[in-house]
Amino acid sequence: MLAPAAAPPAYGGSPSGGVRTGKGESMRQLSKVDVDRLRRSHRNLWISLVLSIPVILVLSVLIIMAGFNFPLLGPLLGVGVGWLLLIPQRRLLDELGLTRQEAKEILKASR
Repeated sequence: MLAPAAAPPAYGGSPSGGVRTGKGESMRQLSKVDVDRLRRSHRNLWISLVLSIPVILVLSVLIIMAGFNFPLLGPLLGVGVGWLLLIPQRRLLDELGLTRQEAKEILKASR
């Protein structure tokens, strides 16, 4: 008699420690190291965001106090800083060959 197959880990990963990506039959594995890199990158992105919001607010207040009459300068500053913060995350996703949606699924499954 055959023994029952072991259930996959509760976090949605594979028995070897990686996380499956994609949908359907053509799922591929991400190594545990790559999943850890993705988690660290995501955490660093949130830390950078939390630290940069007060800086953007202070710079916006200084721009207003200086009397600049260009109403889009504050929002453009925020968009520019946000774009710069995303560069490392996008590089990692390109290196791993993942889309943003796949990365979200992996992060959700690894929690």
